[in-house]
Amino acid sequence: MSKFSVALVFNVDWFAYSHFRHYIEELKSRVESILIVAEDTGVLCQFSSSNTNIYSAAGNRSMANIRNQLNALICPLIILLRHKPASLEVFSLKPIILWSAWAFLFRIRNCCYYFTGLGSILSRRETIGARLLGGYIKLFCDRRSTKIIVENTSMEKYFIEYLSFSKASICLLPGVGVDTALFAPMASRQTQQSTKLKVLMMSRLLVDKGVLEYCTSAHLLSSLPIQFFLAGKYDPINPTSISSHFYNALVNGNVKEVSYLGHWSNPAEYLPSFDLFVLPSYHEGLSKSLCEALSCGLPVITTNVAGCREVIQSSYNPCGLQVPPRNPELLSNAIKYLVSNRSVRYDMSIAARLHAVASYDVITISQLHAQLFLEPHY
Repeated sequence: MSKFSVALVFNVDWFAYSHFRHYIEELKSRVESILIVAEDTGVLCQFSSSNTNIYSAAGNRSMANIRNQLNALICPLIILLRHKPASLEVFSLKPIILWSAWAFLFRIRNCCYYFTGLGSILSRRETIGARLLGGYIKLFCDRRSTKIIVENTSMEKYFIEYLSFSKASICLLPGVGVDTALFAPMASRQTQQSTKLKVLMMSRLLVDKGVLEYCTSAHLLSSLPIQFFLAGKYDPINPTSISSHFYNALVNGNVKEVSYLGHWSNPAEYLPSFDLFVLPSYHEGLSKSLCEALSCGLPVITTNVAGCREVIQSSYNPCGLQVPPRNPELLSNAIKYLVSNRSVRYDMSIAARLHAVASYDVITISQLHAQLFLEPHY
């Protein structure tokens, strides 16, 4: 039987590729071999190399039928018995729930659990479901040799103050980073003139991302010279996905104030051509799309929630505005303000790029991530 130095577990391959491929490349240079486990949607094969093997784990996201549920439950057992990884890192809440108990039973010595977000748990932690989940995480993830990686201070506080984890076991990373050389401002942005300003929201098409508020704001501002665009992946498996009816309305152009651009596999090619970026999300780990927008020099409007407000807290001039979540009226007011103030947008654009390069460079963050994961913690 083969023995892998490191096993990395993701919910789905496209998420691993879009968010963690630079980190995986960094790990390849530091360890003997890597096993990547994820649901395969056609992207998983891109990770295969001389020291990287892949394993398709059906059912990591969709638990709609008994077969998927059994596959998801048995997969960790098969991997741990067959490959006996020396170190294990698991990403996102659902895979962590499935794998942490098995890692506990197998006594995997070096475990790392990367919480990309906690959804609404932070705001509803006194509910019975949130308490049960917190107790489960505490039971199986709070071990001397285990590290917890989080992306914002609210999540860090939740583990330390609410679940009583040791502060030494919690590692705070500023997201996954952005390729600041690839995501760069348009050279002609300073002199670009347009009869209509172009506003963009780019995210998965989820209610929790604020898609409905964005579309409502576009309707409220329909009399102004603004073009509203929406780009992102339809994700019907996600419990907070927009309805199929609303998705079809977007695709067919029936949401008249918003042009739907579909899913972009290469957003760096298109982002710099917009004037303003909007993400009215309800919660985030640390928003990758906001970091990408900042790196392209776009002023941003986002919500005053964990994982969004941290991104635009710059030591330079302000690079964006914050509004409360679930409030399309205040969101539309913020959009109107920036659209009407070209000099403010210009100053924010300069600050945005400086802040992204200084704080969210993907190479720097990937190196820090690898160091945190591979350092012994006992």
